[in-house]
Amino acid sequence: MLCEFYDHCNPDLPTDHVSFLPRMRTEKVDDLVASGIVSVHQIPDEFPLSETQRRAVDAVKSGKMWISPELAGELSILRYPICFMDFETIFPALPRFAGMRPYDHVPFQWSVHRQERTDASMKRYDFLAESASDPRIPFLESLCQAVKAAGSIVVYNQGFEASRLDDLARWLPEHRPEI
Repeated sequence: MLCEFYDHCNPDLPTDHVSFLPRMRTEKVDDLVASGIVSVHQIPDEFPLSETQRRAVDAVKSGKMWISPELAGELSILRYPICFMDFETIFPALPRFAGMRPYDHVPFQWSVHRQERTDASMKRYDFLAESASDPRIPFLESLCQAVKAAGSIVVYNQGFEASRLDDLARWLPEHRPEI
């Protein structure tokens, strides 16, 4: 079922709209739009942007993809099997389970896309807590099974996933060796 306010909150915008720039603050978007600038192509060179935003603007304007000079080196250290991993959490104000503090992140969902070798297709593994009981042990046990014998684990936000694993090790010290 689609939210009745979806169209209101997500108006149709052109693919080069200024609001799609990475980490673009609402105030900056509002300043640009108030000045009549709605397309990335219209942003003046002197408009203050972060380095990442400027690279995105340059890529859109030139039509050329930007590739980090460090990317090849980073990719060369990956070893198969490669697991691409992501976590989702809730962080309730009131601690829900033993050992928790207010606003601790409780991991309740993970997904892993695993590629055994270069020419292999990805296999998806996932976990979703479907009850109100403490999800931490089944979350951790199923995750450990999915990434078992991984050569490399790739995450979108290393700090976030590492912090969640540290939390699990603190809450479940008997599982620390697996983590």
